[in-house]
Amino acid sequence: MSRLGVQFENKIVFLWLAALIPRPGLSQEPPVFTTGTNTVLVDLSVTGDQSLTDHLKRENFNLFENGRPVTISGIAREELPMDVVLICQLPIRTQDTVWNNAGLAKDHRIGNEDTVTMRGGFALKQENTAQRLMNAAANAVLGAKTEDRVAIVVYGRDPRIQLQFTNDRKAIAAGIKALGNVDNADENIVLSSEGLAIEYATRMLSNVERNDPNSRANRRRLIVLISSVFGVGAPYADAPIIRRLWAQDIVFSVIDDTRPTAATTSVMRTSGGEAQTVLFRRYKPIHIAAATGGDRIVAMDPQHPVSMLTAVRQRYTLWFNQPADASPGTERTIKVDLSAESRSRFPNAIITSREGYVAR
Repeated sequence: MSRLGVQFENKIVFLWLAALIPRPGLSQEPPVFTTGTNTVLVDLSVTGDQSLTDHLKRENFNLFENGRPVTISGIAREELPMDVVLICQLPIRTQDTVWNNAGLAKDHRIGNEDTVTMRGGFALKQENTAQRLMNAAANAVLGAKTEDRVAIVVYGRDPRIQLQFTNDRKAIAAGIKALGNVDNADENIVLSSEGLAIEYATRMLSNVERNDPNSRANRRRLIVLISSVFGVGAPYADAPIIRRLWAQDIVFSVIDDTRPTAATTSVMRTSGGEAQTVLFRRYKPIHIAAATGGDRIVAMDPQHPVSMLTAVRQRYTLWFNQPADASPGTERTIKVDLSAESRSRFPNAIITSREGYVAR
């Protein structure tokens, strides 16, 4: 499998999970980017019409930067090895209880010691939650290839790193299996811990780049969050997270462990209506996924495919030159759509890409 040869300092590339064997005809000759540090890459998928998935050219797209049309310098469709961080919300368990036998009649005592610690277990119906969590995590890395690396971050009250990056399939399987162990469950789900877990994952990917400066150029990077809309505590701000993911060129996807409804299964974009806005406020990961060009799947929806990676495998990358008037550090918007001629032929096509970037 060939790799993109990226020869610019910025090396902005979007990243995603590797899962399926590539179909013949999807690979192109690897492009070599020889532009300067102001090159911006935009990863995108085209869905809604199967005839659009192959052989698209740059003239089939329009790209708007901060509302202004810009020239698309090139287009590629190429597979790269992947670094994937799974962020998994832990099941809830009941607390350990200390039973004091002192002064109790024999038939009221538990055990023979003066005090007995009774271990907690999964809270009501959390065994099913644990099983769904393991299934979703396994599906997220289904078909990962030998050169792909996976890490796992878990969170409840606090986040922690459960598995460092590895391509050892046995270690990954053991890390996923541990999600169903009651000893690894937590007593509550704190929303702010979810935001901190995303930061953990982002830093793990940054550390990979620190140790291997070429990793952003020759590996794709993705964070996949597996969680539900429920939790306690104050919600976290998602705008700083989106900015950091834009700056690090990381795609964020979410597997939503929520019973499917018309509201939860519909396609969510930041430009959506009031119902979408309410759900964004309730469940920040939907907003983050939309802003970074990631996918959103409802895990309990029987309509979604077993593998979340089929469409990801077929994504394109467009690139353009950052406008000269873009001040370094400012947030700029990105919008990609089919050209007018292509849109008239395929009115139901859906373009998914990140909604902005941080200027260099």
